[in-house]
Amino acid sequence: MRTVKSWKKYRFIGFSASMKEEIDKAWIEPEAWEDGKKAAYAYVPLLATLMKQVEDGDMEEAAGNAFYLLERLARLYSKDVMLFESDKDNHCSFYEFLLEAVCHILAVVMKDKRTDRDVRSAMTWQLGSINMLYGRIFESSYTSFQDLMNGDADDDTFAWGYEYLVIGPSAFVTE
Repeated sequence: MRTVKSWKKYRFIGFSASMKEEIDKAWIEPEAWEDGKKAAYAYVPLLATLMKQVEDGDMEEAAGNAFYLLERLARLYSKDVMLFESDKDNHCSFYEFLLEAVCHILAVVMKDKRTDRDVRSAMTWQLGSINMLYGRIFESSYTSFQDLMNGDADDDTFAWGYEYLVIGPSAFVTE
C-alpha cells in the first residue's frame, strides 16, 4: 500500500495540466445521478479546447489536461460508482459520456503520428496507474477501455461520446 501511495505523488510524469484551474472551476460535485448532465455539459468548452490543443499539435499539453480531468472522474468513480451506471430506465450516465469524451481525446493523442513514442508509452502507464489507484474505472464489459489502456484503441473508438457532448444529441437524430 505504501508503494501505491507513493505513486500518487508522481502523477502526470511527463505531462503537465496547464488547464488545472479551468478544470477545477468547472467541476460540479454531484449530489445525485441526475447532476451528471449538468456536470458533463459544463466541460463541453474545455473538451473543445483540449481537442484544439491536439489539432494544434500540443500533444503533451492535451494529454496532461485530459489526464487531470480523467483523474477527477476516477476519484468520483471511486467514491460512487453508481454515478457512472445507467439509471433504472436504462439511460446512459452523462459521467460515462464525459469519461468517453476524455478517453477519445487520449486515444487521438496516442494514435496521432506527431505524438512521440515515449509519450505514448507514458500514457499507457498513466492509464494503468489511474485504473489501479481509483478502483478499476476501466473494468467493464465495454472492452474498448481495455484497448485504450493497452494503446490499441483507434482514434475514433470513443468518438461517439465526445461528439454527443460537444456537437450535441441533435446531430444523431435521423429522420
